[in-house]
Amino acid sequence: MKKLLSPLLVLGILLACNEPYNVPIRSESSRLVVDGGINSGKPPYTIKLSYSGIFEYANKTEGDQAEPNAKIIVSDDKGNSTDFRYIGNGNYRSMNLGFKGIAGRTYTMSIELPNGERYKSFPEKMPTSVPINAIYGEFKKKSNISVESYFINNYDPSIPVRYPSFGAITYAAEPDGSSGYQVYIDTQDPVGTERNFYRWTASTVTLRETTGRCGPFCNCTCIVDEVCFMPRDYTNLNLFSDQLTDGNLIKRRPVIVAPIFATGRMYLEISQFSYTREAYQFWKRYEEQLIRTGTILDPLPAPIEGNIYNVNKPSELALGYFSAAGLFKKRQSIDVQLLDYQLLPPGVTRRRGRCMEVYGKDGAYDITAWPTPNWETEELNK
Repeated sequence: MKKLLSPLLVLGILLACNEPYNVPIRSESSRLVVDGGINSGKPPYTIKLSYSGIFEYANKTEGDQAEPNAKIIVSDDKGNSTDFRYIGNGNYRSMNLGFKGIAGRTYTMSIELPNGERYKSFPEKMPTSVPINAIYGEFKKKSNISVESYFINNYDPSIPVRYPSFGAITYAAEPDGSSGYQVYIDTQDPVGTERNFYRWTASTVTLRETTGRCGPFCNCTCIVDEVCFMPRDYTNLNLFSDQLTDGNLIKRRPVIVAPIFATGRMYLEISQFSYTREAYQFWKRYEEQLIRTGTILDPLPAPIEGNIYNVNKPSELALGYFSAAGLFKKRQSIDVQLLDYQLLPPGVTRRRGRCMEVYGKDGAYDITAWPTPNWETEELNK
C-alpha cells in the first residue's frame, strides 16, 4: 500500500526551496532640466528651468520643480547678449528685444543657480530657415467617438448625465472632436552638401458653438446663438531629416489634424524649424523613448543628456537641450464647408451655456476680438 505525503509536508518542502530575491531599487537624484532656446523669429524668446523628480520606486515619484531664481544670459559670437527675466511657472523671457537670432551666428547660454552652480551650453550655430511653399487641408472623417445625443453637459464633462424629461444620455464633446482637416505643408528642401533637419509645430483658431442662454431642460438643438473662437497650440514632436531626400520637394507633409466644430473660417499658423544635427538627434532620441514599449523587466529609460554642462564639473550634464533654430512661419485660413460639418457625429459640436463662459477658461476669443486686425498682413519672418 502506497503512503501519501501530508499536504503540510509538501508545502514545507516547497517553501524551503524558495529563496527571497531583493529587487534592486534605482534612486535618481534631482537634476537641472532646461527646455528652450532662441530662433530666427521675432523676440522675445523663452527658456524654462526646472528640476527632475526623484525616482525611488514605482509609486513614489516627485513632480518637477520650477527654478524661479536663476540668472540666464544668451550671447552670440559678435558680443551681443540678452538677459532673461522670470515670468512664472519656471519660464524666463528674454529682455533685450533688439537681440534677434540670425542664421550663421553661434549662440551660447549660461545659467547661474541660487546655490552658485553655473551651467553653460556648448555653442550652437543657427541654421538658415527654409520657407514653406504651401499650406492646405483635407477633410478627414473619423467614427471612433460615441455620442448619442445633442444635449451636452458642461458641468462635469467626464460623466454621462440622464435627463428624465427626454430619456437621453448626454456626452460631453471632446476638445479635439473626432473629425477635422488634415493639414499638410509643401516645402522645397535646399540642394547642398549640408543636411537639413526639420521640426513642425502649429497653432489654430477655430469656431466653437454653444446653446447660449438655455435653461436646463430646454431643447438645446433649436437654440444655437453663441459662437466664439478657440485657440490651440500643437507642439508634438514632428521631426524630419533630408538624409534620403536632399534637394527634393517635401510634399504633403502632415502637420496636424485640426478639429472642426462649426462652419466658418479656421485660421492656421505653421512653424517650420531648422535644427542643427545635434538638436535633431537629441529630440529624435527623446521621441523614440516616448514611443518605446516593453515589459516590466526592461531596464528603466536612461536620462537623455543634451548640450548643457556644469562649469565646475564638466562631466555633469543637465537634462534638456539649448537650441538655436532657423524659423519660418506661414499662415493660412480654411473655410469649413457645410458638407464636411454635416458629416460630424451628432453632439460633438455644441455645449450648453454661453460660449465665452464655457470656453473662456481655455483662452477663447470673443467673436469681435478675432481675427486680430493685422493677422492677414503681419510680416512673420523679418
